[in-house]
Amino acid sequence: MIYKLIINVLALIVLIIIGIILFYNIKWFLFQRPKENKRGWRTKSSGRDNIIYQEKIENEWKGIEIQGEMLVGRKSKVLYFNSEKEWKRYPEWAQNRNQIIERIKMEWPPERTEYQN
Repeated sequence: MIYKLIINVLALIVLIIIGIILFYNIKWFLFQRPKENKRGWRTKSSGRDNIIYQEKIENEWKGIEIQGEMLVGRKSKVLYFNSEKEWKRYPEWAQNRNQIIERIKMEWPPERTEYQN
């Protein structure tokens, strides 16, 4: 009797976890993905510290990696933007440095992110 109860509780927990995962995936697919496709750019985390800035070019997402570092405290991350000279190493589509930095700051606001050049 007690084993049946334990199995039922574990099954319920598994179903709840699967439901939460499905909810967030469906939410992203229905709301975030169309927004990104419409505006033509996005950012996302890459590993623990870095982020990737991507633009949709000819129906393909192309990206550059921005170095970062996780922080403990009020600010959760610091992003290191390459200097103008170093920025020239990025592909041609990513040469509008000021616009890319501005977009990244929209997604990673100063209230929780520090920036360094």
